[in-house]
Amino acid sequence: MPVLAVAFAIVAIVAVHRGVGAETTYAGVSLAAHAADLAAGLGLLAAGLVAWFEPRARRLGILATFAAVAWFAPDLEGWDGGPGIARSLGAATAPLFLAFLFHLVLASPRGRLRSRLERAAVVAAYGIALTVTVGRALFRDPYLDPYCWRNCFGNSLLVHADQGVAQALSRFWLRSALVIGVLLAATCAWRLLVASGPARGVLAPMLCPGLLVGAAEAAYAVALLRTPLEDATSTEFSAIFFARSLAVGLLALGLAWTVVRERWQRATVLRLSTELGAAPPPGKLRDTLAAVVGDPALEVAYW
Repeated sequence: MPVLAVAFAIVAIVAVHRGVGAETTYAGVSLAAHAADLAAGLGLLAAGLVAWFEPRARRLGILATFAAVAWFAPDLEGWDGGPGIARSLGAATAPLFLAFLFHLVLASPRGRLRSRLERAAVVAAYGIALTVTVGRALFRDPYLDPYCWRNCFGNSLLVHADQGVAQALSRFWLRSALVIGVLLAATCAWRLLVASGPARGVLAPMLCPGLLVGAAEAAYAVALLRTPLEDATSTEFSAIFFARSLAVGLLALGLAWTVVRERWQRATVLRLSTELGAAPPPGKLRDTLAAVVGDPALEVAYW
């Protein structure tokens, strides 16, 4: 998995680099957008690889890696002069990005969903994204799409051109993306609100960027619903792109920090247990554990 993800990232970097100057991607419009695009995608990929090599965070690492791959999907679609199959796959798989991020944030910090409601929401997000992905691949003909701009030259995966189905799927996806984004932001805000002080310190590195990601994705969906013909040079769409890139970059930093912090906590506790042996000095165990977990009210009870 890590090797495939890195290989895809290299292909995406080539696509982004060759697209500079061509207004078929945001990265092609300006060097600032180019840097933001690469920083967000590669940052998420790097954080995913860090988590991948930590057994307890491997699920989060897999999700982050997949999300990084899906982040670069629009760049593949807009790869000016790139292989037709790569551009077609990019166009089809772009909706999976939001589904992966939705799952990643809700499953943090342990990689597991906490309730049936969260599991149902994640399954629904994947179901919607996959439906749109398959529909785009099989029925969308860019020649017939009045709002195409990244790739208007063909779809290598096309089975039967049906513009009505393609447009219905597009509208369905944008409304779904709006709901998923709002739900993600609201869930992050609620979990931070009800968490205790120490728990909030553990959750904040993932949930605060998750809230921003949800808000940015919802704003992106609203902008496309209002103006279906996306324009990377417009002030509105450009600002939303930079907001999305920033939110994804912060989420990548939050994931890496969460993994590194947990590793440091475990190492500290193991070192403490070795030092204390069978007869810990009075108060040292409690004080050290309280410092490690960030909870000055922690108490140690003995059997």
